[in-house]
Amino acid sequence: MRSYKIALFVLIAVCMVAGVLFFSTCGRRGAPDASSTTPSTTQQSKPESQQPQQSLPAANGTTPTATTSAKLGFHTTKAKGEQKCIVVLTNFPDVKRQYPEKMLSDRITNFLGPYFQAASYDKLRLKVDVSKPIILPNPVSYYKIAPRNVEVDRSKIVAIVTDAANAADSDVNFNDYNYVILALGATQVEYGMVGLCPIPGMLGFEVDSVTNKSGEVIHNAAIFGENAHLGTYAHDTLHMLGGRIGEQRVTPCLYDHNLQAKYPFMPDFAKAMINMGFWDPLSSHAPYK
Repeated sequence: MRSYKIALFVLIAVCMVAGVLFFSTCGRRGAPDASSTTPSTTQQSKPESQQPQQSLPAANGTTPTATTSAKLGFHTTKAKGEQKCIVVLTNFPDVKRQYPEKMLSDRITNFLGPYFQAASYDKLRLKVDVSKPIILPNPVSYYKIAPRNVEVDRSKIVAIVTDAANAADSDVNFNDYNYVILALGATQVEYGMVGLCPIPGMLGFEVDSVTNKSGEVIHNAAIFGENAHLGTYAHDTLHMLGGRIGEQRVTPCLYDHNLQAKYPFMPDFAKAMINMGFWDPLSSHAPYK
């Protein structure tokens, strides 16, 4: 009787082990781990951005390794390598600068380039040039915008980029640059905002590009007041670097726009940062330094 019990116990244990091995093998077929060396059978004739977002079973019954697009999802592929950026020192006829132009251009050239090179693990290198100072044809009140994102007049941000591009036409070939920054000779109080990214347009604005009188096209542009701090530079430059797919920015604001309309200024602006918080530059462009 004792021998029968022992034999029955051994038989049950063997069946349990066999069952575990069977189901474990089935699981691995459906979802290979990240260390799998199974070669991808996804066709490489299309650009990576056009690859399917989910892997399909291959002919041999295995699942190919996921593409980068499938792993990252919605992402930009343009912000890498050397990218040229032109800073246009943009003045108004009725406002006198409070800060030296050299100080502002140095902050952009000495901060933005090294910041994004470090943040991208040396995959993105911004080459920044600075134009001669230009003067816009209209007073600051003509271009002034609301401090609340949801109330910004699209026509005014298009006008300031277009007028600046026309004023700098003799000094700058905008077709030579991937990104354009307008360094305004006005503060947040005078202009309305401390910084914003008009191209790609904010909040669904269909601003894909601006063309100047020589036919040169600006595809990415950011605007900074002369009292802009480093957080603002990082935040709105990120909008430019991400670009846009359809009507959506790839790198959107991660604070709440309705709360920003209610609390547009610091320190109350912190109440709009209900998502990622202070540590993330897309959620917060509060002063870091």
